[in-house]
Amino acid sequence: TRSSRRRFVDRGEEEAAKEDGGELRVTSPLRLTEPQREAVEAVEKRLDDPDAGGVAVLQGATGTGKTFCMASLIAKRNAPALVLAPNKVLAAQLYDELAGLFPGHAVQYFVSFYDYYRPESFAPNSATFMSKRSAINSKLDELRHSTTTSLSERRDVIVVASVSCVYGLGVPESYERHVILVGDDLLAVVDEGLKGKLGYQQEPLSPERPWAPPAPGHFTARHFDEDDVVVAVTAAGDGDVTYALKFEDGTLAAIARRRAGDFSSSGSVFVEEMSLWPATHHSAAQERKTRDRVCRDVERELRGRVDELLAAGKPQYAERLEERTLRDLELLRETGTCPGIENYSRHFAGSEAGEPPVTLLDYFPPTTTTHKGGPPRFLLICDESHLTIAQLGAMYHGDRARKQNLVDYGFRLPSAMDNRPLKADEFWSRVEEAVLVSATPGKNEGKVLEARASTARCRTVASKLVVRPTLICDPAVAVRPRRGQLEDALYECRWRAALGERSLVLASSVAQANLVAEKFNEVSLHDGGVPLKVAALTGRVKPKTRISLLADLKSGTLDVLVGVQLLREGIDLPECSLVAILDADNEGFLRSDVALVQNIGRAARHVRGNAILYADRVTNAMRRALDETDERRHVQQEYNRRYNVSPRPLVPKYSAARSILDILNDEAFDDSADPGTPGFLRRQHAAPRKRELARANAAFETTPA
Repeated sequence: TRSSRRRFVDRGEEEAAKEDGGELRVTSPLRLTEPQREAVEAVEKRLDDPDAGGVAVLQGATGTGKTFCMASLIAKRNAPALVLAPNKVLAAQLYDELAGLFPGHAVQYFVSFYDYYRPESFAPNSATFMSKRSAINSKLDELRHSTTTSLSERRDVIVVASVSCVYGLGVPESYERHVILVGDDLLAVVDEGLKGKLGYQQEPLSPERPWAPPAPGHFTARHFDEDDVVVAVTAAGDGDVTYALKFEDGTLAAIARRRAGDFSSSGSVFVEEMSLWPATHHSAAQERKTRDRVCRDVERELRGRVDELLAAGKPQYAERLEERTLRDLELLRETGTCPGIENYSRHFAGSEAGEPPVTLLDYFPPTTTTHKGGPPRFLLICDESHLTIAQLGAMYHGDRARKQNLVDYGFRLPSAMDNRPLKADEFWSRVEEAVLVSATPGKNEGKVLEARASTARCRTVASKLVVRPTLICDPAVAVRPRRGQLEDALYECRWRAALGERSLVLASSVAQANLVAEKFNEVSLHDGGVPLKVAALTGRVKPKTRISLLADLKSGTLDVLVGVQLLREGIDLPECSLVAILDADNEGFLRSDVALVQNIGRAARHVRGNAILYADRVTNAMRRALDETDERRHVQQEYNRRYNVSPRPLVPKYSAARSILDILNDEAFDDSADPGTPGFLRRQHAAPRKRELARANAAFETTPA
């Protein structure tokens, strides 16, 4: 029996060894084209230039294969990578692509785990306090745990993240794995280990499914008699693996590892020990000793702050602060947590006032060599950097303005100010190497280069990538008058829908986008022409629904999407042959040259791509966007002519799985509200009047954007 047990253990060790992918390698039937190879080499050369400060800018037009170039750079640098995207949707798209290019490696997804979040705030003018309200997505939380555990165990890690990564996490030293060995007793494993140290919760056994695996960060206990127990536990960071711990006479006799859904004896691998990670990144709160220390520190700070408020003649603020804080301390002592526990993170971390918070960046493994002598601690890639860099700078200022009111008016202790995102300079001080990727780099990239590069030569774009592997030219752009723009846009969308092609319509506001979508649906359904299936995609649409709408457009369930700015950067829509931009001469952020170039680029993946700008005059922003598009179009045409090649259609990739966010948010596709009505037509009221379109046009021509 011992020899068979040894074979089981060896089998488990072999499986564990296979899970570490070692050196990062791109796995793909595709190879870098000559322009892509030149771009990657130029970026590598700039990163290695001592005058560049470890920063390089890659300017790449839409559809030129920037993601494949990113993957090649990651493989060449052979270091853990942090890929930043400006929102969850683009992060999900990047994750899907990179996971396909790096099979066998730990490609992880790290974004905010909130489906809904309203932060705690106080408005002095109206004396209105709003408590924190949130809805946590347990699957996104599981992926965050998967990210930090991978970073703690291996180096072949690629993390695709949003700017959520600059917010505070628990201290890595406290977020240590708890090792359970064969021979530990029941009390040490369950009460001291799972409950006490790791914060795992016990689930009741289901009578219908007694052997169902528990949720991540939970365990079940099945008693056969007083001392014979089987404990099933699912790790917080890996919902695909469940451990079954068999206790005999109160002592752990065996540990079996099982994959999700496989409860056959052949699917179990016996191991000598198992490693579990805490159920929360603020794991120190589970330790009694740490809790007592934190409570003492908070009480000391509370006494000092109450004295300050009383001395300033604000007894009502002092009373409010004392009442709220003492209530939190009582819960913290008893349960290890309290509402808003993150506001005491400075005390848990043992940091000084004003110190930068511990974030995901601190979880990346240290290198054994210096920066100049070996690979960096991690390689940062900022996708759509013209947006992402601005977000990195804005996070701190917005958070501080809100927290200052809470502290000034006695809702929070001053230490709550240290529960914050990193400042921009703090973030960049932690980055050794960075590649800034954008189709429209500008002043944001320039500020980073100005701060890092020591010579003017290194403060320029390292490489411009214009030639596409598909040889497709940038779309031809037409400028048409605003009068009758909706009727014209409807006509253009219809004949493309008849050919099986998709269209995007860009409005100037959320209200206008919803109006256009509604009128397009109503008129096209009742005027006898080709019916269009239209939906609005705006900032008020939840990320999980955005993914659903984009997938519907790809599959043909939708013909047209109407948006404001969410249809700009990075959206991969090779089916889209038309971009119609309404009110293109309304000067401002939404109609800047950067916005127009990004919008026009959405049609650059289709061989018959076209863009229409509805404007009564050509603004300076329009002129710059038209010139940039014409230049890129000319470069591609010259390349095609020189090598005697022709554009080839890009075969759309469509999968029923769609994206990681689809899998995480099944409710995004819930049709239970009205299963007989397509989602894009729900809550739309039929009004079959062609004059409605004329009224909508009139509204556009008279309403300021």
